[in-house]
Amino acid sequence: MHTLTKTSNRILSLILLNFSSMSSNGNMAISYRGIYINFGIIWNTFSPLIIVYAISYIFSIGLRGARGLFDIEYFVFIFLFWINLSTLVQTLLAREINNNFFKFKSYGNILFISIAHIFTSLLQALARFLFTILLIYFFGIEIKLMTLAIGFFLICAFAVLFSYLLKFLFVDSQVFINFTNFFMQALFFASNIIFPITIMPEPLKSYLLFNPIVHINEFLRESYSGIYGGFVDLNYVGLFLLFLFVTCIFVTLMRLELIYKMK
Repeated sequence: MHTLTKTSNRILSLILLNFSSMSSNGNMAISYRGIYINFGIIWNTFSPLIIVYAISYIFSIGLRGARGLFDIEYFVFIFLFWINLSTLVQTLLAREINNNFFKFKSYGNILFISIAHIFTSLLQALARFLFTILLIYFFGIEIKLMTLAIGFFLICAFAVLFSYLLKFLFVDSQVFINFTNFFMQALFFASNIIFPITIMPEPLKSYLLFNPIVHINEFLRESYSGIYGGFVDLNYVGLFLLFLFVTCIFVTLMRLELIYKMK
C-alpha cells in the first residue's frame, strides 16, 4: 500500500509539473494591479478547439448536399477525436527520454514520466470533450452521449497504446518522430473522417477496413445518420487494442531488461 501511494504521488507530481510548465509562457500572462493571471494551461488545452469548430463548420456547410451524413454535430466530434488522437501521439513522442540519464536511476522513472505525460494529455482531451458536449447542449443540438463516450474512449485508448508503443520502441529518434508525423497526416486521409467508407471504391475500401479508426468513425457516422452500411466491427477494434496492449507490455519488459543491463 505504501509503495502504491508513493507511486501515485510521484505520478501526480509529474502531472502537476506538466501543467505548471504550460504556465511558464509569459506571453499568455496578464498582470494588472498586483493580480497575475496566466492563461497558459487554458490556451494549451482549449486552443485546438478553434481548429475543430472551424473545420467542422466549413465541411458541414460545404457538404450540406448530402444531408444526414454531414451534419455539424457529427463533424464536430469526428474532428475533435482526431485532434485528441494526433495530440496524444505527438505530445508523447516529443518528450525526450535520455537513456544515459535513466540508466543510473530506477526504471520506474522512465515509466512514470511516460504515464504522467499520457494522463496530462488525457485530462486535456477530456476537458475538450466535456466542453464541446456542454457547448452542443447550449445550442440545443441533440447528441448521442453514449455513442460519443464510447468513441472517445476507443480513440483515446488507441492513441495511448500506439504512442506508448512507438515511444518505447524508438525512444528519441528524431528521424522516426518526423516519419510518424507524416504517417499521422496520411492516416487522416485514410480514416474516413471526411467521407463515409460506403462511397469509396471497392479495392480501397477493403484495405481501409484494416484501420481501426475507420470502424470508430463509421460507428459515430452510422449512429448519427441512421444509415447502416454493415462496415462497423467494434470487436475488431477491441481485438486490435488488446494486441497493442499486450505488445506494449512486452516492449516495456524488453526496455526494462535493456536499461538494467546498462547500469
